[in-house]
Order: sequence, then structure tokens, then C-alpha cells
Amino acid sequence: MSNELDDLLPALKAGSDRAFAVLVRTMEGPVVRFVLRLAGSRAVAEEVAQETFVQVYKRVGEFREDCKLSSWVYRIALNLAKNSRRAQKARPEFAQHAPSAEHGSAPPPGAAVAGTDAEPHARAEGHETERLVRQVLAEMPDEFRESLILCDLEDLAYDEISEIVNAPVGTVKSRIARGRAMLKERLAAHLGERVP
Repeated sequence: MSNELDDLLPALKAGSDRAFAVLVRTMEGPVVRFVLRLAGSRAVAEEVAQETFVQVYKRVGEFREDCKLSSWVYRIALNLAKNSRRAQKARPEFAQHAPSAEHGSAPPPGAAVAGTDAEPHARAEGHETERLVRQVLAEMPDEFRESLILCDLEDLAYDEISEIVNAPVGTVKSRIARGRAMLKERLAAHLGERVP
């Protein structure tokens, strides 16, 4: 995907609406999914994705090509998602309605997703595990959550994650390892609390 997108750069910088439409068509799904996993709210994800592409359209002429075009798009989305999250936290109602608890969010890493033929009890356990993973991810420091989502859910390579989060590859690897350990430890603690 990245090479194809990078091929669009000259046309994008020349102001081609057709090239921009191809970029949006290619990147919109991944950007919405990424922000949804960060924010937990489809409405926020769609709003951030829309603003991401507005910013890309306005700023593509300034793109220095120091990273892949897709990385640059993700970086803009990440920064806008952080701004949105800070704005939500500043609102008093945020504490009562945390985005990680909203319905409609994508399954996080390690979540058990029950099939349609599963027993009701198994489906309920799968949904509870998904809720717990979303909760644990939401409680993680941003740098671990972002790197973990980009690696384990978006399936991006370490070097591309490094470009997106603006950190050395070694730091990214460390954050992912610590994030996975944190997720495992906190899930075990939450699941252990439910055991009599």
C-alpha cells in the first residue's frame, strides 16, 4: 500500500483531486479503525478521520517526504486523536462516559470474539473479555497503547511505527514489549478478581 501511495505524491502536490480521492479511498478505513481503537468512539473516529484528510489536503505541499506517505497520514491522525482525547478529558462528563466503554469499538488485541454459533455463556465471556481489554488499553499510558495498536492491530512494521510516533525503532520495540506485558498483567489481575 505504501509504495502505491508514495507514487501518488507528485499528483497530490500538484493538487490532483483524483489522486486525493485515491488516497482517501485507500487510507480512510485504516485511519478510522486506528482512531476508533485509540478513542473507542465511532463518532470521534469518523470526525478525526475527516479532519485528518482535510489536514492532508491542506498540507501535502509541505510534506518533506522524510517518511512514507501512509506514515505521515497516520501521524496526523494520531496527533488529532490525542487532541480530541485531551479535549474529552477536559469535559466533566468524560469521567462518567469513558470512550473505552462505548459500544461499537473494534476488538482489541487478544480479545476473544465469539462466533455466531457459540453458546450464550461463551458469547457473554467473549464480550466481557473484549470490554476488559478495551478498559486495560484505555488505562495504559498513551505511548504504550499507540505503539501496541499500530503493531498488533494495524500490523505495521517497527520502522513505520517509529515514523508515526516519532521515536527510535528500539524505543518502539521496548514500548510494544512493555505494552504487551502490561496488557497481560492487568488482564490477569482483572480476571483473577472475578475468580472466587
